[in-house]
Amino acid sequence: MAQTAANVLIGACTVSVGDYTTGTATTAMVDVGHTNGPVEWTPAFTNTEVGSEQQMGPVKIVPASQKITVKVPMLETNVSNLRIALRQASGMLATTTSGGNLGIGNAVEQYHRLTFVASGPVGGLARTITFWKAMVEGVGPLVMGKAVPTVAEITFSCLADTTQTTTGTGTSINGLYGKYVDV
Repeated sequence: MAQTAANVLIGACTVSVGDYTTGTATTAMVDVGHTNGPVEWTPAFTNTEVGSEQQMGPVKIVPASQKITVKVPMLETNVSNLRIALRQASGMLATTTSGGNLGIGNAVEQYHRLTFVASGPVGGLARTITFWKAMVEGVGPLVMGKAVPTVAEITFSCLADTTQTTTGTGTSINGLYGKYVDV
């Protein structure tokens, strides 16, 4: 394979969060603003090893499950972003032109669509990564101090969305987590 320096990517990432919608329905995406470090997404896999009486080790490894997590260190901890981080119902938020207030009640089952736009390969393309269905798994401590910015480090768990069935290449499968697009 040829070496192409333009395929070595570095650059800021814009993070947008919207309400989860099924299928190809669109949803309003909201840019969460500044982040305090890189956005990380991590795929993790669990396998089942199959052995036999005739061999000492496994003769086959079969995928059993996968989990995708996304960490977003939100630097703009306004009430709209905190509503997402704290898994509060939309009715708990009242915004005004000068800010707003957020009631903090019980966490609710709430799914989001996540989109990340960053530098793409060759020719100034943009890389867009979308996860169709995600839920806030946790949020790090919200530290407030004289010399420390408040950061809401949110961890999202991405779920397979069974209403998404086409990969974009014409291949149909039952459920997708998301997609990569370089344009």
